[in-house]
Amino acid sequence: MSMGNISKIGKLGQVPELHPTNEEFKHPIKYLSKPENIKLGENFGILKVVPPKGWEPRFSLDWDSFKFHTRIQKLHELNLRNRSRACFVEGFNCFLTSKGIDPFPVDDDLCLGVSNDYKLSKYDLDSHLNGWFRTNDGGKVHIHDIFISKETRKWFYKIMDDDRDLLKKLSLYCKYLSQTLRLNDNHGDEKEKKKFDDSVLPPEVSHKTLQKLLISPAALLVQPQNFKKLERMKTRISNTRMKNAESSNKRRKLHDTLNTQLLTPPTEKPSTFENSQFSTPINNIPSSDPITPPDIISPESLDETCVICFSAHSPERTLICDGCSRGFHMDCLSYRLDKVPKFDWFCNECLVGSTSVYADYGFEEEFANKFSLNEFSKYCKEWENEFYNYLRNHNLIDKLQLEVIEDGKGNHKFSEVSVEKLFWHLTNGTIRIPKSSKLKIRYGADINSKVPGELSGFPNKDSISNNNEDDKYIDDEWNLTKLPFAKGSLLEYVCKSLNDETGSEVESSEVKPEGISGMSIPWIYVGGPLSTFCWHKEDHYTLSANYSHLGAPKKWYGIANKDCEKFDKIINNIAPEYEAKQRDLMHQLVSMISPNELNELDDTDKIPIYETIQRPGEFIITFPKVYHSGFNYGFNVNEAVNFTLPLWIPYSTTAIKDYEKVGKECVFDTFKLLKKIYIDLQDEQCQREWMEDTGITFDQIGELVEWVKNQYNEEIAKFQEIYKDEEFSELLNKVEKVKIVDYLKERKIIKKEDNKIKEEEDEEEDEELEDRVCCDCKTRVHFQWMVVDIYKDCMKGRKIVVKEVNKQEEQKELKTEFELEIKTDNNYRDKESEWEAIIREARESGKAETDEGHTRKRRSSRRKREETIEINEDKDDNGNDDRAKEQVYSALELLHNENNAFGQCVFCMGCFSKELQNLNASEKERVISVSRLVGE
Repeated sequence: MSMGNISKIGKLGQVPELHPTNEEFKHPIKYLSKPENIKLGENFGILKVVPPKGWEPRFSLDWDSFKFHTRIQKLHELNLRNRSRACFVEGFNCFLTSKGIDPFPVDDDLCLGVSNDYKLSKYDLDSHLNGWFRTNDGGKVHIHDIFISKETRKWFYKIMDDDRDLLKKLSLYCKYLSQTLRLNDNHGDEKEKKKFDDSVLPPEVSHKTLQKLLISPAALLVQPQNFKKLERMKTRISNTRMKNAESSNKRRKLHDTLNTQLLTPPTEKPSTFENSQFSTPINNIPSSDPITPPDIISPESLDETCVICFSAHSPERTLICDGCSRGFHMDCLSYRLDKVPKFDWFCNECLVGSTSVYADYGFEEEFANKFSLNEFSKYCKEWENEFYNYLRNHNLIDKLQLEVIEDGKGNHKFSEVSVEKLFWHLTNGTIRIPKSSKLKIRYGADINSKVPGELSGFPNKDSISNNNEDDKYIDDEWNLTKLPFAKGSLLEYVCKSLNDETGSEVESSEVKPEGISGMSIPWIYVGGPLSTFCWHKEDHYTLSANYSHLGAPKKWYGIANKDCEKFDKIINNIAPEYEAKQRDLMHQLVSMISPNELNELDDTDKIPIYETIQRPGEFIITFPKVYHSGFNYGFNVNEAVNFTLPLWIPYSTTAIKDYEKVGKECVFDTFKLLKKIYIDLQDEQCQREWMEDTGITFDQIGELVEWVKNQYNEEIAKFQEIYKDEEFSELLNKVEKVKIVDYLKERKIIKKEDNKIKEEEDEEEDEELEDRVCCDCKTRVHFQWMVVDIYKDCMKGRKIVVKEVNKQEEQKELKTEFELEIKTDNNYRDKESEWEAIIREARESGKAETDEGHTRKRRSSRRKREETIEINEDKDDNGNDDRAKEQVYSALELLHNENNAFGQCVFCMGCFSKELQNLNASEKERVISVSRLVGE
């Protein structure tokens, strides 16, 4: 499989360049809505707009005070073929190891080692370094290419005779992978395929979110977003304990002990929540207050539970995955095991090549190090000089046929054609920048500063150094802070739907543009040499405008909307298993494929690629549902924002249908938006405004109204179809009903309270309550939806042991709380430390050992857990002791106190009906008892 011949950049189609007159340039929406411009946009996907001569807004950001962090980009990891090959090798190596076969040797930088141009010796090929087979004709083939060819048999006589046994193993693995990820619905036995579904497919895909959450209260805590909150809370509790300790002489000697105690800090009163005395955040408790924060379960303890049932019972029946180190009960697996496997054991997620291994591929956010524009400009100049010297010293300039331009002052730079060659050489892995090198590719992307005057590079009312010349640009409709709300733009309707979700009408003057960060507010992009933005489409398939303020050019590649389905098919052909594991892969902005590789496809698969170079002072407009990507030639500052034209409206529903398929979250309620448009267009005055602002005709308005009406009715018909299920309808009759207006007012109150807490806690992470996004399909719910309060269900099962303590004993206990903790729980702490030491020793031993039985030692270490840490308290149904169970409940209650919506899961009606189908009768009863139906 070729990645494209980079020595000669193929001839691509050129993006049309528009030169509007001064009059045409006044109103961007009307100008871009001209039939001839719409036709160009739909045919090419991207348009370049060059402003009239004299339109030169001043760059308003301060070169020293404006600060931003950068992403460090590893280009070869962004190459989709390289990354999918690397994940495949990881999975196949797990498969081989589980069979007692030596895995393929791999380089430290596996994404580079799987590149077609990676230099391999005969010995490397014979040892299958990085997953390569040597072929009889003297060539090579990668095991991932054999997999995607779907014809392993044809390779039987093409590879070396000694490798045929390995090819048989590869064939078995390919069959397993196809069945597990359901890559071919007609491939394999249905019972065999279903065998692995639950353990590999996310619960939101199989509609088993509720089934998983009902297993145990701990299931709610291990949800990724809740797990992060738990980690922060644990840190705050530790800090509070330390502050309390420092405030008392009696506690001073315990400071080091408390500071190092991480797993489960004990408390003298594990059941203090009966009277909700911790209704305020933990870190708001004064340090002089003798009350000790409650004992909560630690993130580390949750890591030691079974991934499937979330309990820690039967350690002697627990397997530790030799890939991800997570625990699994042998009885909980979809394929039951009666004894510990002879060889290494891997969970299904690791066997299919877990993409979590490359969770940070390509990008590394460097939050700690911030640049000013002056500092970053200097960094980029030094980087270019260092990179030139690196290429010269390694004789790569002549080898790669690069054109060097001298400025007469001793400085050297590469021509734009040569910079493009270098970008794709690095992305495809033909050449690499050594890890030890200081040459790090950096990109200041998605910068959204909240500092007054730093929202945009265009002149604005908050700019400190405004002058008279700036006035004409502050309210100019091409100013990207104004474009989303220019005459004729529909983003005004979007913001209305966001700012007025209680149902009352909002005047245009009250619309707040900050409603959609990244869409209605522009983001700033500070490019460095060879930094990139990967293939993607804009949110909700809206249009986008990108303006170059200053600096080096920016390269753009585009694929027109009419070819986007073909492009999706190409992606699937390159990495079918990777896309199956990450359904929203092409929405993540982390995948690159070179235009040359696309050009070398068969004529039936080939699609036209269009290119352009954007220079300072020029706009790039991307049209709806257009794939685009590119890179920066050097230091530059750009700015981008989304906007809409009437032509976008049909794409609005296409976007949510596509998002539902891949689980991408919606930003706004499309049907609420369509409803507002439909109502407005019933008014003759509004119709005239539309025609004036956008150039749309009266007949086109009539067609648009009819289309909106049909879409609205089709969506209502979907709800009616769901309610035809009698059992489902009967269950809904049992749930509490609440009107949308009341529900959203309630949510606003909760948000206000939670925002106060966030301000007091000064947390960096800005978490938005997902009160309108379906947990399964990630679409924004509308008309009617279900809210299932899992937290409420969890707390129903709580058993609280109330200790009777008289005032005198209570005062004594409070005065010596830390002494009591040491006295009563010293034995527990010793055992806890011993447990940690055993686990650590076992894992280190597991890494050091290479013989056949080393994994058995790792697994037996978990059996010692029960012998070492025996807590003499009653066990619950899952085998968890009351202490651990109370810690879980305490954590849940504290998280709920910080966010009153904690544990509430939102489902659209379609996903909720499918969720119920996977529950038994008692589970359905539990869910219905804590559910509310929100509707108009």
